[in-house]
Amino acid sequence: MQVLTNGNRKEEIAITIWAIWFFRNKFLHKRKVLSVEEVITFVRGYGREYRELSSMLKHPKPRVIINWYPPPPNWVKVNVDAGFSATKQKAVSGFIIRNDEGHLVKSVVLD
Repeated sequence: MQVLTNGNRKEEIAITIWAIWFFRNKFLHKRKVLSVEEVITFVRGYGREYRELSSMLKHPKPRVIINWYPPPPNWVKVNVDAGFSATKQKAVSGFIIRNDEGHLVKSVVLD
């Protein structure tokens, strides 16, 4: 018997929702019907395989969450970010402007 942690439970729920959607599409497009037992067997097998494979992957350490702080009254704050894909040889940049209440003033993304 397998003991589920909160993380495993979340994975199981996500896989179950995905499986239901997947088999729904199979029914709609190909009229393929599966029994509840077949879906459960699929979900358990997929979950087991997912856990085995993800345990072999090296996950990066989570980054520190950076909070946004508003500017002083009657000021705006401009945040800028950029990214580059070496494989696609493509860069993207953008900025966002928010007022002292955190409301969006303007945002732009450049390809």
